[in-house]
Amino acid sequence: LKEGNKKGYIWSISNNYGVFYQYETTRSGDVAKEMLKGYRGSVIADAYCGYNFIYFMDEIILALCWAHVRRKFYDTMTVEPKSKAEEMVKLIDDLYDIEHEAKNFEELKNLRETKSKAKVDEIEKWVQDNQSEGLKNSSLGKAISYLTKGLNPFTSKGKIVNSNHVGSLKEFLRNPYIPLDNNMAERSQKYP
Repeated sequence: LKEGNKKGYIWSISNNYGVFYQYETTRSGDVAKEMLKGYRGSVIADAYCGYNFIYFMDEIILALCWAHVRRKFYDTMTVEPKSKAEEMVKLIDDLYDIEHEAKNFEELKNLRETKSKAKVDEIEKWVQDNQSEGLKNSSLGKAISYLTKGLNPFTSKGKIVNSNHVGSLKEFLRNPYIPLDNNMAERSQKYP
């Protein structure tokens, strides 16, 4: 620990083979940049802005976690228009149900191209129908904003940053090896 610093962060990266932990006194995205140096492939994470540098990279695809989106809406159900948040939780639950139908990656690929794509289209339609200026600062509005960020390509100064990236929540539609969430990684942090 740095002298006088009482906070620290455990960063982790995991895959099917194991987990790597790194302690840092900062939450800066520079730590993630250092940990991912030389890596090529997909990263599944939450929408923490410290990962935005990935959008500028050709060799790494950032896929956002649907469980984090679901949690935003689930938490909203105790605060505001419960029925609206429940609708979105149900739509996201449907995505998980579709995943469970697949017996192998080929079936998963086909299901994602058809049923999951249609469900994501339904989610986008729900966002269009329920997004309003009046909700902006409400819990539901913040959950919708979090979801919208992941559905749309990452932009900087109004331009799409990298044409290799679609909306980060849609990356799973393009690659059956990308999971819907990073729950496995989070479980490995809690129960190593």
